[in-house]
Amino acid sequence: MKRILLLLIPLLTILSGCFKDMDPFEGGDGVRANINGYKCVMLGVPGMDYADNGSGSANYILNSDINMIRIIDRHPFRMTFSIIASSDIITGFEYPISKGSAFKATLIGPKEAPGEEIPLSGWIKFENQGTIATLVEARFELTGKDSRGQDYSIRHGFLRLYKKSNTGE
Repeated sequence: MKRILLLLIPLLTILSGCFKDMDPFEGGDGVRANINGYKCVMLGVPGMDYADNGSGSANYILNSDINMIRIIDRHPFRMTFSIIASSDIITGFEYPISKGSAFKATLIGPKEAPGEEIPLSGWIKFENQGTIATLVEARFELTGKDSRGQDYSIRHGFLRLYKKSNTGE
């Protein structure tokens, strides 16, 4: 049931009229990456907050669940980022992403593995970031493998997302 729900959410977003392809390489906000050689972009509403600072003691630099589509066939899937840091991020530094660390990323429901949550590893490099920044910009390169052994190579990843502040700002 959970897998069906995970697949329905992106599908419903595609069917809704206000959602648009959000390619940050075209000047706005969004996410873009090449996944196994296919161009993929974020699907959403431009200008909305798609990342947050978290709450309580967790200091999320990037906490986001992003609806994506593969351009060639409009297949929906999701990517998540959970980046927790106790101090300000240094821009231009490649932070390692892995399953057991405070810097995590997941690919959910690619066409080859519907509904599966695939942990990713690699790196993320922030270009514009602070703990209270309202816009997050970062480049990333990631890899993963699903339960059937299919490799996923995420290259030339770039995100530009507005971040809501949970501090009342």
